[in-house]
Amino acid sequence: MLLDYQIRYGMVSFNTVERECVAAYQREKQNVMKFIEGLPGRVSLTLDTRTSREGLGCYVVITGHFIDGDWKPQQRKLNVAMVPNPDSESALANAVLRCLSDWNLEGKLLSVTLNHPAAGEAALQSLQALLSVQNAVIFDGQLVRGSCISRTLTSIAKELLSACGDLVSKIRDSVKYVLTEESKELMFLDIKQQLQMATDKNLRLADQNHWNTTYEMLLAASELREVFSCLEALDPDYKEAPSMLEWKQVETISSVLQLLVDAANLLSSTTPAALACFHEAWKIQSQLSRLAAIGDPFIDSFIGGLQDRIEKYIKECILVLAAAVVMDPRFKMKLVEFSFAKMFLHDAPTYIEIVGDGIRQLFWEYKVLHQLDEEKADPKLGINVDIMEPRRYPIKSELDVYLDETLLPRVADFDVLGWWKQNEVRFPALAKMARDVLCIQVSAGSAESLFDTRCLPKEMEYGSSVKPETVEALVCAKDWLRRAAAAAAGGDR
Repeated sequence: MLLDYQIRYGMVSFNTVERECVAAYQREKQNVMKFIEGLPGRVSLTLDTRTSREGLGCYVVITGHFIDGDWKPQQRKLNVAMVPNPDSESALANAVLRCLSDWNLEGKLLSVTLNHPAAGEAALQSLQALLSVQNAVIFDGQLVRGSCISRTLTSIAKELLSACGDLVSKIRDSVKYVLTEESKELMFLDIKQQLQMATDKNLRLADQNHWNTTYEMLLAASELREVFSCLEALDPDYKEAPSMLEWKQVETISSVLQLLVDAANLLSSTTPAALACFHEAWKIQSQLSRLAAIGDPFIDSFIGGLQDRIEKYIKECILVLAAAVVMDPRFKMKLVEFSFAKMFLHDAPTYIEIVGDGIRQLFWEYKVLHQLDEEKADPKLGINVDIMEPRRYPIKSELDVYLDETLLPRVADFDVLGWWKQNEVRFPALAKMARDVLCIQVSAGSAESLFDTRCLPKEMEYGSSVKPETVEALVCAKDWLRRAAAAAAGGDR
């Protein structure tokens, strides 16, 4: 952004460019403020922590997620805070408090998701305490989550690649052997052509900072295993070709990585993300269980740790993930009951009860809020005292009516938000709950950093000469202007 300004207006002083950028940020902030003021529901925040270039602390990028009046998912970067010590008890909570104050969101906060792996229990408890003050809808503390799904997927991939490090290195060395000399690569391609290989995969070295490229390297090498075998016979200098057993093991590694890559790609492009996350987490857990049941010594060497990681994530986020499923009229509680029986076996009834009770508790919170909104609109209505005591409420609730209705067909391109838009009048209180539940985020990282084990966004690479408030202005204004341009062009906002 600074460079674009200098190109357009000529070489001017840094201070002038900085001043103009901050002024543009302030102008755009007013537009975003008006947009947020008109939102009908609550806001969910994601906290994406990034180490500063000098290692003097970190930046916390706070993004607000919400569903607008037309039932379209929206997000805006709201703040970028420099936090010298993000592991301290109150640092992240203070950053959130500042965000709520800046944007007049007090009382509208629903959930917080962060990707800071070192966030301690004290920091999480501080955020949970903040949420309980800002919002009566607690949801058993699960609306503050220190482990987002992108971090979980990355941690599973890194553990797998570390456990199979020797084999992965052997494949990398074979690929490197072919690609580092033109004559070797030409020989490899000639063999591939002679064998008339059906695959269109080409060898590539993985970027060790992006775990999905390791998957691509292993997959391509595995599909070209016959070429490597012939190369070993024809090239006396190539002596490290993997054995048939090792290629079989590479297939196993690739199959697990493919699960993670597919999940990451889907979650970065699908809304509501919590709904997709439930299905993907269940799929990963199920596939890992199948692999564990094989009883192969190679698989046994790494599978337990991977299972522990995905099961820990599912249990920590069980209410949030299941609530999103219940708000989908294709699934409701039926899918929760079926999937929990597969995931938790004899413990399934306990977890089903946890979800059922949590959903009902949350609904009655929204029922009260809806009644209060109606009273504000028409003071003559008054609030029904029975609402405060749901166990005595004699009439079938909106939630009961919704759950008792027949499930909709499981069409792949179903628009769950569009369905709630059409049924908002039928289920006014439940629709408020659905609007908020379906905007809860499961990942705090940006799409471009999903596979990156150490990614630092471009805007964060400024040195100490750029003030933190200027970094905030650059990052947020870039996001707002891009979304405004997309909206003007008829695209997503």
